[in-house]
Amino acid sequence: GGNLEMIATPALANIRGLQNLRSIGDLFILWGNGGLTDLGGLENIEFIGGNLVLWELNNLTDLTALRGISSLGGNLDIQDSATLTNLDGLENLKTIGGLRLRGNNTLATVDHLESIESVDGFFDIVQNPALPTCAAQALLDAIGEGNITGDISIQDNDDDGLCE
Repeated sequence: GGNLEMIATPALANIRGLQNLRSIGDLFILWGNGGLTDLGGLENIEFIGGNLVLWELNNLTDLTALRGISSLGGNLDIQDSATLTNLDGLENLKTIGGLRLRGNNTLATVDHLESIESVDGFFDIVQNPALPTCAAQALLDAIGEGNITGDISIQDNDDDGLCE
C-alpha cells in the first residue's frame, strides 16, 4: 500500500471522489486544506496502515465519514484545526499507534475516543483551550495508563473546564 497525501490545497472543497477507497496502506495526510468542512467520500475506509494526520483544516467541523475505521497502524494526529468541536466519527477506533490532539481551539470533548483499547505510542493532549483537562484525564483513565506504551502528556487545556 501507499500514502495518500493532500497538502496545501486551500481550494479543495470536497473529497467525495474517494468514495471507492476501502483502505490506505500507509500514511493518510490532510494538511492545510481550508476549504474542507467534512470528510465526505471517506465513508468506506476501514483501515489505515500508517498515520492519520489532520492538520490545519480550519473549516473542518465533521469527522463522521471516518466512522468505518476501527484500527490505525500508526498515529492519530489532529492539530491546529480551528473549528473542530468534537471527534464524532472516531468512536469505532479500537487500536492506534500514538494519539496527538494539539492546538485545536474549539475542541471541547474527546468522548468519541473512549472505545480505544490500546495506544502503541504516545498520548499527547495539549493546547486545546476549549477542552476541559478533566475530559482528557477521563479519556486517559478509560484507556488505562497500562494500555499506553509511550509518554503521556496532558497540559495547557482548559484547567477550569467542568466534566459531568
